[in-house]
Amino acid sequence: MAGSFGRPLVVLFVLVCVWGVTYFVALEAQAVPIAWVSSRFRLLSVAQGKLSVTVSPEVPMMLGDSVRVVVVDSQTFEPVQGASVTVSKDGSHVYDLQTDENGTTSFAYPGEATIVVISKLTYVTETRVIPRIPDSWVRGEVNAWIAGTVTAIVAALVVALITRERDV
Repeated sequence: MAGSFGRPLVVLFVLVCVWGVTYFVALEAQAVPIAWVSSRFRLLSVAQGKLSVTVSPEVPMMLGDSVRVVVVDSQTFEPVQGASVTVSKDGSHVYDLQTDENGTTSFAYPGEATIVVISKLTYVTETRVIPRIPDSWVRGEVNAWIAGTVTAIVAALVVALITRERDV
């Protein structure tokens, strides 16, 4: 009886481990920043709202161009005053700003690739990349999901077959 319960756990463990390793190796091989991927996974609580963020221009043309950030509540469309707007470039902190009563703030464009993180208590944090996230990152993440899933399924099937032969 214990063997019949243990085998699915072993298969599940192998499935999860192999998927995770393959996924992160595939991301690294395709030069997709893990920080960008992990920023998209958040635990949400029922009490948290969603911010609607507009950054304009989406692709500034020159260093020093004024970039305007507008933050509103996505359900009420009311401006979000006092939202923290943190700007960094190449991993270095550049600005700490807050939105005004109209939900806006602005900063001088520091160059590629600028990351803007918008947060406020009781809201889900939003992240924007200026210029936009490279298509290769998006394709790379999809490829990593596929590679991780296929590899994990194959590994789980092999483990299931091996453990099944031992039980017979």
